[in-house]
Amino acid sequence: GTSGFVGEFLALLGAYQASTWVGLLAATGVIFGAAYMLYLYRAVVFGPQDNPKAAAMPDMDRRETGYMIPLVLLVLYLGVQPGVVLDKIAPSVDNLLQNFNAATADVRDLPRFPYSIHAAETPDTTAAAGETPL
Repeated sequence: GTSGFVGEFLALLGAYQASTWVGLLAATGVIFGAAYMLYLYRAVVFGPQDNPKAAAMPDMDRRETGYMIPLVLLVLYLGVQPGVVLDKIAPSVDNLLQNFNAATADVRDLPRFPYSIHAAETPDTTAAAGETPL
């Protein structure tokens, strides 16, 4: 349904904002996953029916159709209007992010590598007269 697309899109958007390469890699994975899903769908729905027990199963009756219609409508509605749910959960998500940022503030300030990969920030490793470099 469309509700899965909204979740994937929001996750990819967050990954892209954090790191362009991670976002592009994740988007590539979603594309390959969608292609594989379409391949399997075609094989299952339009492929040959080899199982006689499955071929003998009846289609949905009125009761099952009555259960499915509200679920399908809900999925389509949330796929088109995800803001209905996102607006309700926004305050708790903001609170969670504030707590997470406060808890990880000290860790984020630590250096990640012994030496920076940027030339302007690398420590001076040139040796003075008579000293050996690090």
